Amino acid sequence: MVNKKGQEMSVATLVLIVIGIVVLVMLILGFSMGWQNLWNKINIFGGGSNVETVIQACKIAASSDSVYSFCSEFKKVTIGGKTEYINCKDVKVTGIENPLDCGAGFDACATWRGQNPGKNATVNGADCKTP
Repeated sequence: MVNKKGQEMSVATLVLIVIGIVVLVMLILGFSMGWQNLWNKINIFGGGSNVETVIQACKIAASSDSVYSFCSEFKKVTIGGKTEYINCKDVKVTGIENPLDCGAGFDACATWRGQNPGKNATVNGADCKTP
């Protein structure tokens, strides 16, 4: 009979150790370089949308007839080093086969300001300042 002095490590224990190391590294990076910068780098929590991401979201909204998502959801994107908010009605959002109608008097700035009172931003290429 073989006398074992140590105890074997189970696979579950190894997985937990690896997950713990990953979490520890994420915490160190988050606190050292800033959480927003970290999310933009790894791009898994929506921290860094681009126009292509918005186009894909608009195609899904159009195919599912989601007028609210198509007209009223604005995504934060960085274009040429400038931060802007765009939705599916922006001229940069192209390739939507069956775009939804947002209504005759649709105003992207007014819609965005209604969701973000007191904030100024560039929305769909227009400078939207609070009145």
